[in-house]
Amino acid sequence: MRSRRSFLSPVAILVTELLFASPVAAGGLTVDGLVTAGAEISLAGPKVELGGVRLTLQFEQPFSSGALRARVEVDRSIRLREAFLDIYLEDTDLRLGRQRIPWGTADISNPTDNLNPVDYTHPFAEENRLEVLALRAQHYWGDWTAEFVWIPFFVPSPQPEPGSRWYVPVPLPPGFSLGAPQEPAKELNNSEFALKLSRMGGKADFSLSYFDGWDDLPSLHPDLDSMTIVPVYHRLRVLGADFATASGKWGFRGEAAYFLTEDRERTDPAIKNPYLQVVLGADFTPSDAYYFNGAVAVEHVAKSAVSLKGGPLEEGTTSTLMLTAEYRPRFELTCGLDCIYNLTGRDFLLRPRLSYSPADGVTFSTGLLLFHGPAGTRFGNFAEKDYLYAGVEMAF
Repeated sequence: MRSRRSFLSPVAILVTELLFASPVAAGGLTVDGLVTAGAEISLAGPKVELGGVRLTLQFEQPFSSGALRARVEVDRSIRLREAFLDIYLEDTDLRLGRQRIPWGTADISNPTDNLNPVDYTHPFAEENRLEVLALRAQHYWGDWTAEFVWIPFFVPSPQPEPGSRWYVPVPLPPGFSLGAPQEPAKELNNSEFALKLSRMGGKADFSLSYFDGWDDLPSLHPDLDSMTIVPVYHRLRVLGADFATASGKWGFRGEAAYFLTEDRERTDPAIKNPYLQVVLGADFTPSDAYYFNGAVAVEHVAKSAVSLKGGPLEEGTTSTLMLTAEYRPRFELTCGLDCIYNLTGRDFLLRPRLSYSPADGVTFSTGLLLFHGPAGTRFGNFAEKDYLYAGVEMAF
């Protein structure tokens, strides 16, 4: 028997959408938002893997020197995604609360974007970064901005549960089982912070950054006493830089980050050696009807200082090619094709897509996600999980 709750949830959302059919202003408070309905259908079946209706509400209460802002998502539950206080001083902006802090200029992959953990339970969502409680301060002088971020408590990246849609089994030695993760204690001496100096204006925008925090993915450590493989989170420091510039119909951007792991001596096979990630890309817009974007991402993991066998992490250089093409025969219609091809593993993701906006604030979209590659590669692990998605968004 179908539960009454599963039926009433979308109905309640639609009623709420009608009540808030236009921005609300009362005593300075404004409310707007987005209603999203859609589904993801596995091509192996077919089977509906994900579907439903979601209401997103955004609240803003301005005052003389700042504002209170919040973003709430409602479907079968209520989630507070963002809630923060903005304070505007003469040359400095402060933001305190639960927030998303995106860093980097590259497309698809951003090596310097390390302040918000990735939600790996939805690995192919358009935006799968999770908000964190943080203090953000930005000081401006001329074209320059100095930024400081403090995150008091580490938040790990959620992982798919065994048997779930995107779960990839962890290879374990015979006789071993997977133990409970060891996360850093929620103490202030385990907090994270980051610094960034950027310049916008002139011929190019660029920035330099530093992050001192934790790797949001654990390393796997064998415990011979308990015969378990224990996921352990380790400290991580990242030096980063990025740039963006344009010339006529061309745009160019790049991003690089050096990750200094806890295995500085490169002698522990359980911890990833220090590594470098670089992304270089360009886009070309010959007319309003066409758009092209391409990028190359390279990762180089330093070689171990001693000969180690059985280490779970590979060393050396891997390369990835990312391509996007869009065609807009009419202003409201966009046809697109995205491809991510791992040159090292020879696996790829292909996404043909179509979107149509018949009116302001209304968008219909559909597309396919097609995975291919050898077993054990990034996309090869999902070779049997191709799916079709379709949805509609209505902003108000």
